[in-house]
Amino acid sequence: MFRGDGDYRKERDLRNLLSRDLIKTNLVNGGIGREIFELPLIENIRNHVNDKWKKTHFLSFSEDFERAVTFGKGKGNENREYENYYEDDDKWDFIILSIAIEKFLDVKEISPGVYQTYFIPSFNVFQPRYYLLVIDVNTVLSASPIIDSHYAAALANARRDKEWLIFPAHLKDFGNRIEFSGLLDCALFSEISKYVFI
Repeated sequence: MFRGDGDYRKERDLRNLLSRDLIKTNLVNGGIGREIFELPLIENIRNHVNDKWKKTHFLSFSEDFERAVTFGKGKGNENREYENYYEDDDKWDFIILSIAIEKFLDVKEISPGVYQTYFIPSFNVFQPRYYLLVIDVNTVLSASPIIDSHYAAALANARRDKEWLIFPAHLKDFGNRIEFSGLLDCALFSEISKYVFI
């Protein structure tokens, strides 16, 4: 699975966090942790896929490397050429995060297309296991009847993008409540490739 990311709106502090071996979901930008429970999972998936959930708890991935590159390039940059960037600084334009299936440990399908798994994190704060939900969006949405254009658009988008979602399910104690942290340990990724436009 691959995720293309350029954080062009600078919403997730991607460059800074990546240098510290972390990435975050949009939840961290003022989202509400309990929102994931306020609607059925399938509605949260549809809202994410249709870009209607700005403080989403999910990170999108694709089975298709080229589709991930399209997302990494960002809108308006689809026709721009690019090349690998090997420097240690943060002057790259976008990245591709790759996950090898072997990173997922003790995978259990908890409903069609929804898997519970974990990986071994590098940060002590996430030890001993970092739990995830991994969602095959096409499978989940295909199993639900299409009752309106919102449903149809979500399924079409998921098929086009060969989309999978990862829900970082690490709990964090905020003192007066426990919610999901929205931070993901980069130990999950088998490769992080940087690219620059030419």
